[in-house]
Amino acid sequence: MATSAPTPPPSAYSIVSWVRRGLGSFVTGQSATNYASLPVSLAINGTAVNAPPVRLLGPGDITGLDARAVIRTDPRDATDAFEPNYLAMAELALPDLPWMFTPSGDVNGRLQPWICLIVVPDGPGAAIQVQASGTSILRLDAPLDPKSELPDLKTIDLWAHAQVTGQALSGAALNTAFSGNPSTTLSRLVAARQLQPDQNYIACIVPTYHAGVNAALGLPVDPHDLAPAWDATITAPFVLPVYYHFRFRTGDGGDFASLAQKIQPPTTPVVAGTRPMDVSQPGFGMAPVHTGTTAAPVPVTTMDLGGALRTVMPAGGTPPPPSDAQVAFGKALRTSLTPPAPSSTTDPVLGPPVYGSASSGVSLPPDATPPFWLSELNLNPGTRIAASAGTQVVQKNQEALVAASWDQIGDLPKANRILRQGQLARHVSASLSNRHLQAVNGDGVFLQMTDPLHSRVKLAAANATLGGNIDSSRLPNGAVTAAMRQVTRPRGPLGRQVAGGTTQLLDRLNQPASAGPNALQVASPVAPPRGMVSLDAVGQAIPGSDPGVGGMKPPPKNSGWLPSPSAPAVKLNASDAPAPLVNWGTNPDLPPILQGPRPSLPAPFVFPSTQADLSALVQEFQTASTAINQYMQLAPAPLADLPPLGGGGSSPLASVRTQLLTRIDPNKTIMARVGARVQLGTGPDPLQPTRTGPQFPSPPMYTALADLSPEWILPGISSVPTDCATLLEPNTPFIESYMVGLNEELSRELLWRQYPVNPKSTYFQNFWGASTTDIPLIQSFDPNGHLGSHVTARTGGSNIVLLIRANLFQRYPNAVVSAVKAQWSDDGHGGKVRTLTATRAYPAFRGEIGSDVTFFGFAISDPLGLPDPTKGRPGWYFVIEEHLTEPRFGLEPSHVLKPQAPPIWNDLSWVDMPSGNFPNPALVLPQREGVTWGANAASMAFILLREPVRVALHALALLGPPNTGTVKP
Repeated sequence: MATSAPTPPPSAYSIVSWVRRGLGSFVTGQSATNYASLPVSLAINGTAVNAPPVRLLGPGDITGLDARAVIRTDPRDATDAFEPNYLAMAELALPDLPWMFTPSGDVNGRLQPWICLIVVPDGPGAAIQVQASGTSILRLDAPLDPKSELPDLKTIDLWAHAQVTGQALSGAALNTAFSGNPSTTLSRLVAARQLQPDQNYIACIVPTYHAGVNAALGLPVDPHDLAPAWDATITAPFVLPVYYHFRFRTGDGGDFASLAQKIQPPTTPVVAGTRPMDVSQPGFGMAPVHTGTTAAPVPVTTMDLGGALRTVMPAGGTPPPPSDAQVAFGKALRTSLTPPAPSSTTDPVLGPPVYGSASSGVSLPPDATPPFWLSELNLNPGTRIAASAGTQVVQKNQEALVAASWDQIGDLPKANRILRQGQLARHVSASLSNRHLQAVNGDGVFLQMTDPLHSRVKLAAANATLGGNIDSSRLPNGAVTAAMRQVTRPRGPLGRQVAGGTTQLLDRLNQPASAGPNALQVASPVAPPRGMVSLDAVGQAIPGSDPGVGGMKPPPKNSGWLPSPSAPAVKLNASDAPAPLVNWGTNPDLPPILQGPRPSLPAPFVFPSTQADLSALVQEFQTASTAINQYMQLAPAPLADLPPLGGGGSSPLASVRTQLLTRIDPNKTIMARVGARVQLGTGPDPLQPTRTGPQFPSPPMYTALADLSPEWILPGISSVPTDCATLLEPNTPFIESYMVGLNEELSRELLWRQYPVNPKSTYFQNFWGASTTDIPLIQSFDPNGHLGSHVTARTGGSNIVLLIRANLFQRYPNAVVSAVKAQWSDDGHGGKVRTLTATRAYPAFRGEIGSDVTFFGFAISDPLGLPDPTKGRPGWYFVIEEHLTEPRFGLEPSHVLKPQAPPIWNDLSWVDMPSGNFPNPALVLPQREGVTWGANAASMAFILLREPVRVALHALALLGPPNTGTVKP
C-alpha cells in the first residue's frame, strides 16, 4: 500500500510577526502624522534644554524600492506551472523592511506593515504601466472590480512576517539573532489571494498607506494623511504605484503531495515486455519456417519480440529454453547467413549481415562453438531485430554521427600522414643501407664511411659513443676520417703500396705491438725539448702583461746594464766595494715592470767581492748546469699500448661494424624519429597509420531507441495505467543485441565515408546513461559468454528498474526518488510491520519515455525480500519525496486522504475555507498543535508553511497481482 509521512523542513526556522530595529524600536502608540517622532532629552553643561523631536521617515517619504531588496520570489518570474494551492510570496533581505517606515507602534502585538504583496489576474482590466518619471503603476479597470481583487488592509499585518535561522529562539537570543549574521535573517510578504488553475497573474509590492501612494505617484502628501491605500469604497479605474512586480501562471490543480499520493502499485497484472512479431515471410530467400513433423508441419507465423525492459522474473527463475520455433528459425538463419562461396562461373551471393562479426573479428561459428553470444544473437529472430533497431538508429542519424566523428578525429589525418612518411623513409633508408653500407667490402672502409656518426651513436656494450671507444683504443682517430680514406683508397698513394688495400691497413693499425711485424705503430706526436720555455708561455705568466713584448723597448748602448766590451778589465780587490750589475731601483732605462721591488722577481744580484765567494758561485753554477743537462737528456716515457677497437679476436672491427649496423638500423631509427612526433601503434607495424573510432558516451542510446518507438523500450507500455508505479528489469540480451547493431552499422557507414576507422572499434557503450559503461569493448566479449552476459552489472547488486507513469515528474522534475532498505519492527499489537531504515540507495540511471513515463534504475540486492518476517528478508521501499527547498506557503488542494491524528495544520485544505478570493482570518477553526488561526502573522506563517512530503512503496507491492502467464525473456 502507499503510505505517506511528512518530513521535517530542511532547516529550523524561528518566525516572528514583526521586527523593528534602531530608532524604530522606540516608536510606540498611535501617531497623528504619517511619520513617527521621538522626543529627545538634551542637556548642556548639566542643564536641560528644550530640543525638537527627531522626525523619522514615513511612508509619505518613500518613492520607490531598490529591486535588490527582493532576494527571492515564489514563484519565480515567468513561471508557467505554479501550484494553485500555494500562495505567492516575496522575500526581502532586511528583516525589518516591511515595518521600517510604519508611523505607529504595535497594537496588541500586531503591527501594520507599510508595504504588502498583492496578486491580481493578468488579463483584461489589469496592466502595468511605466510613467515618464520611471515609476511603475498598476491600473485596475473594468471588468475587474478593485474591491474584490485587493486584500483587506485591516488584516494585512497577518501576511507579513520575519524569519531567522534557529529553533525556538526567544527573548535576548531572538534579538541577538536578528542583529547577527544578515544571511540568516529575512522578512517575507505573502499574498493572501487564493489562486485558480491555469490562470495568469501579476504579483506586486505596493504601499499600504495613502500617503505612500501619493509620494510614489509624485502627488502632494498631507503629513496628517493616515488613510489606507484603499478600502471597501474604491471603484474602477484604480491606480497603485508598484515598487516591484513579477508575473507567473498557475498549472493544473494539485501539488506535490496530492500528485505523489495518487501513485499506486498496479491493481491488475502488468501485461508488458513482449509483443507479437509476424515471421510468416522471413525474406532473404528463406522459406516459411515450420515446426512439428514432416508429415504434419505447423507453420510459424508469429513470435514474441522483447524490448529493453521486461517484467521481473520470479526469484531464482531462469529464461525458458528456446522454443521449437526458435530452433527451426535458427537452422534456417544459419543457412541464409552462410551463403555458398562464389566460383568462377557464379556470382557472389549477398546474404543478411552477421551482426557482431566485424566488431569481434570472428565469423559465425558452427553450432556449440564459441563465441556463443555471436550465434545466439544472429540465429534468433528477436535478437536480430533488436540489432537491426540499432541499424535503424544509425541510418536515421547518420549525417549527425558522421559529422561528430570527423569533429573528434582532430589531428589524426596529420598523424597518419607522418606515419606514412615514416614508412616511406624506413623503406628508402633500408634500401640504401642494404645497397651502400652493408655491401661495403672491408670493415675499415665501413668505419671510414660512417665517421660522421661515430660521435652520435652509442655502442650497446659500452656506455660511450663509438667515437669515445675509438679515442680509448689503439686505432688513431685520423685513421677513420674521410681524408684518411681518400689517402688509403685502393688506388691511392698508400693503397697501392699495401697488399690487401685499406682493410689490411686499418686492421694492422688496430693490432697491438705484440701481434708481430704486421702490427703498425703510429709515431707519437713530436714533443718540444724538455725544459724548453716559449716566449708565449712566459708572457702569459706575467700578471697584467699584454701579448707580445708588453711595451718593452731595447736598452740603449752602454746604458749601464753591462760594461762595454772595449772597457779595460777590472781587477777585483778585497778592498773594492761590490758593484751591482744592474741598479734595479735607480736605472731609468729599466722597463717599468722591473723597477722597484717585485715579489715575483729575485733580489738584485750582487757580484761576489771575494775570491772565495766567486769560487762558490762557480761551483753552484756547475752543479745546476749538470742537473739541467741530465734532465734534458732523459728519454720520454713510452706510451701505454692501448687495447684494440672492438676487443680481442681475429676480426675485432667486424664486431664494431655489426654493432653499428644494429644501432643505425632504419627499422629502429626511423621509428624512434617518428615516435618523437606522434604516438605509434601497438600492432605488428607500429608505423601503420592509425585506424581508430569516435566515442559517443552521451546521450544514452536508449533515447534514440525510444525515438523510434516507446514500444522498443517496453513493449505494451500503453497498458501501464496512469498514476501507476511498477518494477521491471533490464532485458540484457535485447540491450546487448541493440548495442552490437549500433556499432556494426556505424563502422560500415564510416568506412563508406572513408573515415580512418578500425572495424573492431566500439563507439557506443552507454545504453542507460549511467556513470559507467553498459557494455565493454565488443572485441573483448568473452567467447564463452552468452548473449546478455556482457551487459555491465551495477555495483552493489542486481539491476532493478522502477517505472512510474504519472504527471508528477512533469510538474516536479527535481523530485527525489530513492530506494530505502526496510526492516521488520513491532507494530505494538504483537505483530511485525515493515518500516524504513537509514540505508538509502540512489538511482544508477534515470530516463524518460514520452512525456509521462519516467524510470529509475537501481543496483540493490534482494529488492523484493519475502513477506514472511521470520525469513529476515524485509526487502526495500522505493521512496518519492519532494525536493527540500526554501519554505513555501499554502493549503492542501483538497481533503487529505489520510489525515493525521490528532489533527495538524498541514492537513488544512482550501476546501475548509469559505468561498472567495481571500481566506478569512476571522474564521473560527479549532486550535491545532497549540496554534490558533488568525492570531497573528507568526501563527499564520506556521499554519500555512507546507512541509515536504514523501511517499514510500514497497517493492513487493509494486509487482502487482501475479501474472499466471509464462515469463518470457
